[in-house]
Amino acid sequence: MRKYVSIVFLLISMFCVPPTQAGDLLGIPYFKIVAEAWRDNNYTLYNLWSDGFTLNNCQKNIVPCLKGINAGLTSIDTNKKIVHKSEKIKATEKIVSELGAFQVVEFDEPAMLLNSSQKQIFEISQRDELTQIDLWKKIILTQRDIDQIQNYINTQASKKELYGPLFTSWFMNEYKRTSDPFASIIPYDLASRLASLPDEGSVQAGLTLTNINGRLMVKAITLDSPAFWAGVRYMDEVIAFNGQKIDKVTTSEFSRSIDAKIFAIDILRAGEKQTLAIPLVELSLKKAEFSLVQWRSRNIIRMKLRTFDADLSLCTYISKQIEVFKHRYSVQGIVLDLRDNGGGSVYFGSCLNMIFLGGDKLLMNRVDLDTKQATPINTWHQPIAEASGIKVDQSIPLAILINGKSASMSEATAGALRDYARAWSIGQRTFGKGSINGGSPSSISEKFLEYKTVALFYQPNQTTNELVGIIPDFTVPSRYKTTADEDFVKRNEDLNPELPFKRNEATLPPRQNRIAEIERCVDKQDLIKRSEEAVGKSVALDYQFFYALEVLRCDTMSASR
Repeated sequence: MRKYVSIVFLLISMFCVPPTQAGDLLGIPYFKIVAEAWRDNNYTLYNLWSDGFTLNNCQKNIVPCLKGINAGLTSIDTNKKIVHKSEKIKATEKIVSELGAFQVVEFDEPAMLLNSSQKQIFEISQRDELTQIDLWKKIILTQRDIDQIQNYINTQASKKELYGPLFTSWFMNEYKRTSDPFASIIPYDLASRLASLPDEGSVQAGLTLTNINGRLMVKAITLDSPAFWAGVRYMDEVIAFNGQKIDKVTTSEFSRSIDAKIFAIDILRAGEKQTLAIPLVELSLKKAEFSLVQWRSRNIIRMKLRTFDADLSLCTYISKQIEVFKHRYSVQGIVLDLRDNGGGSVYFGSCLNMIFLGGDKLLMNRVDLDTKQATPINTWHQPIAEASGIKVDQSIPLAILINGKSASMSEATAGALRDYARAWSIGQRTFGKGSINGGSPSSISEKFLEYKTVALFYQPNQTTNELVGIIPDFTVPSRYKTTADEDFVKRNEDLNPELPFKRNEATLPPRQNRIAEIERCVDKQDLIKRSEEAVGKSVALDYQFFYALEVLRCDTMSASR
């Protein structure tokens, strides 16, 4: 795990994601480290039953208690959950234990790769969750219910040494998240344990699959990846995985292939079936990558930024790389790719934005939720930055790529550069995280730290992107003929459907007349033609990126007239 990843958001991601394999979660190193930390800090099931899951506490907080119980149970047995007897049992579920007014159900592991679209899966799960919450609010817990649930969990947890602390950590974090999606509770020493992990890449094959009208298609291939060299092509249809039809593949089978470090796919290409063996290797991705693109006689820098790193040497590196490209290639523009960038350091963000906006410009206001006091956060003071070798360029044409996984400082950057009319943003509405977490000692033990949302960020236009995100100047799909299902992303507003509140609506981009003028200029037919010609090729056409190139071309053309 990279040392620069925020410990808070690492823990949030751990406790927010659904289970990825059948059995328990101890096979995943991060979860094992978490369980060990809770064990070593002596917070056990006994403490949980005394402090959290008691009759008095849970009668007042029944939804957090029951959600915590199911999160904990899922961590030690991903195919089981506890439901009330009044809840409907699905055809894929069977009752395995009776616990007073509740029962434990075991469910069949669903096919992972192709059963329905991500949007449909989300809508069904959200509807089921809201229905369940409404039912739980009407339940009156009894001591008999509490005792039987505790006895069942104690029996399950006794099967492995780390099951008890694993369950406890998941229970407590889910309990906290019911009122604050970004809340977390961790042992003080867990942060240092996570930071001590080696800075490793991730094991991957280098291809992106997407469900298009019930067919599993190759949407992207990473250059020089195992999939690239295995011969996978853009828009190949995947019909089988390790010899099994794709609609039958489960998460367990997929996980076993990851452990084996190789898998085979059957693909259809132009009506012909092929079998391709793809090894899995560790790919270490750079925090920032630069390349030069020539587009219609213009030299454009493509800059992919994967994180807002607390290591400020990255800001210096970015500035120097831009200067090198400008002097060596006579650059006419930059495309800053913030897609899938979850944000990070505010201090780094103020440095990066200074490169394009200049010094001492308002980047955002930090508004404390309790005191309502606003604290301005500005870009770096320019003389200090320049003394560090960081140069400012407020004139080079700039476009930013964003999507539903661009979050936090990525959104703040896109919003500020848009509000100052300094850059054009292209892509899709961002994730919608405009908040900051603060830590304080936990009430459960002096060895633990609790994080919760303590402040919101407001853009220079005095609105916050919290829950609503940043709407790009040019809303562009990932493919030129993509479906809404294909581009669906679960955003911040979806993390806890029981807490649907917004400070404001998402603001529409300014410069509407200018946007309309540029859209008329963009050669969409040429982009469509290039996209169609990419079918069957080793590298897919990045439609959003090429659209950004066209935006820069049209903007500079009209500016020169």
